[in-house]
Amino acid sequence: TNVYGPYANFSGANLSYASLGYADLPYASLTGANLSYTYLGNAYLGNANLSNVTFCYTVMPDGGQNSDC
Repeated sequence: TNVYGPYANFSGANLSYASLGYADLPYASLTGANLSYTYLGNAYLGNANLSNVTFCYTVMPDGGQNSDC
């Protein structure tokens, strides 16, 4: 995936099951987004707003899986 979106606004978006590996999303707003079952391997989310994001079986940027549903 080749996603680049500095300051992108994904607030409230349903991104479940999305493949966002290697996405470059510095300063993105993901407030209230649903990232259940989303692949974020090697994604860069530096300074992204992750307030109230739903992580359920999400593969995180470090490759670990979040199963805190």
